[in-house]
Amino acid sequence: MEYRGTKASLVGRISNITGISEKILLHKQTLSTVSVAQKMSWASGRNTTRIEDAAYCMMGIFGVHLSLRYGEEHRAFRRLQEVIISSVPEYCGVLATEPRDYAQSGSFSKKKPFARHELLSLNGAIMAKIQLFVETTQKAGYRYLLPLDCCYDSRPEVTLCVRLRKCGYNEFVREDPYGIVGFVRPLLSPIIPANRYLLPDTTTQEWGGMESNNISEPAMNMDLISQNRSHAIQLELPVGMWLHMLDIWPGYRFDGEDQAFNLTGPNFEHDASMLRLRGGILSRFGEPIEVDFECVFCTLGCSSTDENNPP
Repeated sequence: MEYRGTKASLVGRISNITGISEKILLHKQTLSTVSVAQKMSWASGRNTTRIEDAAYCMMGIFGVHLSLRYGEEHRAFRRLQEVIISSVPEYCGVLATEPRDYAQSGSFSKKKPFARHELLSLNGAIMAKIQLFVETTQKAGYRYLLPLDCCYDSRPEVTLCVRLRKCGYNEFVREDPYGIVGFVRPLLSPIIPANRYLLPDTTTQEWGGMESNNISEPAMNMDLISQNRSHAIQLELPVGMWLHMLDIWPGYRFDGEDQAFNLTGPNFEHDASMLRLRGGILSRFGEPIEVDFECVFCTLGCSSTDENNPP
């Protein structure tokens, strides 16, 4: 056997290949100080003979245990993340499909969370008591942002988030499975912490009724949203008018990005919603006039599928 050197003498080469810092390899830094996202990045380029081994090989790094179930394929990585969520008080994103989703997370460090999260893996989704941020849009609506418990090593002032889309009653799905956005400017956080369901993805295995071949994941997520919004009330606000984000009822059924209310349950014969709007008056030349106003927008509707028994 040819002698190549010691771990100490080869630590630089090993670090370059694996992405693991030299301090970790030389036991000068403990694994508990490393973010979940950074640990995941170490396996993002690893190729295994069996798909399941991409998850099983990381049990020691995270100090967790999984029963071996060869044949479950990508479900093994899902189970690994569910166990991590249950044991590690840190949140670094909605459940990923495979380790390569964390390929760009090698420089992510732990940071103090914005709020303590209560995380629970439930029926293939995450139920979490979290506070979402919002980002205003050009159409006077807002987009949902989930702040992460990690940051760039070199820029701790940047707030890292993943964008979410609302697809049901307090249900959210990640807009882009690989995208992470950073913000230096302050973000709005009018949404109080509440229990929300974070759906991992929209594969046929989890949700059924969809063929995933040759369909991008963002497109599949949009299809999930459209399926859950077969009945909705959608607003189109004129220029110069915007929403009061705190005065929307019922808020759990309103999507600020599409400015739409999901209708209630399986019974679509009646529904009601209300929100408060603010606006300013524009002159015919498009210049704002120093007059602001507020109004309450209410909708109340009923219908019947029985032509002999109208509403």
